[in-house]
Amino acid sequence: MNFALESPRRFLRLCCLAIFILLSVNISGAVVQKINRPNNSDGAEDSRAIYVPGSSSCGLWLELREHQQRANDARQIQFESFLLGYAAAYNYYVEGPRRDGVRNVLHIDEYGQRAFLDRYCHQHPTDVFVNAVNALLYDLDR
Repeated sequence: MNFALESPRRFLRLCCLAIFILLSVNISGAVVQKINRPNNSDGAEDSRAIYVPGSSSCGLWLELREHQQRANDARQIQFESFLLGYAAAYNYYVEGPRRDGVRNVLHIDEYGQRAFLDRYCHQHPTDVFVNAVNALLYDLDR
């Protein structure tokens, strides 16, 4: 193992994890949540600690999106930051296709991302937001 190469990788991994946590953590802390992981071969649910707002409902996402024009609510920024942090960790830890040599699962603009999440959440309003994000990333990663 080449320590010169391994050290920057570890540093990058820690930076990604720190960014993910900083963007995702709310005062409420972690919640253990059953989440759907589409790439599980057996389709079983898996228990993971998900940081708020990932454990909030899709209904809250929709409410914030519908009222977004009337007032800037910091929770909307938290949801979008969660998406970006989760996608950054996904890019780093999940192997998949590269576009122009870069692993970037969020290769569509924010309007397409929001439209997908809105549609998913309208169909599953009581589901947790992290499942909507997983569905988006899974769909984009095909």
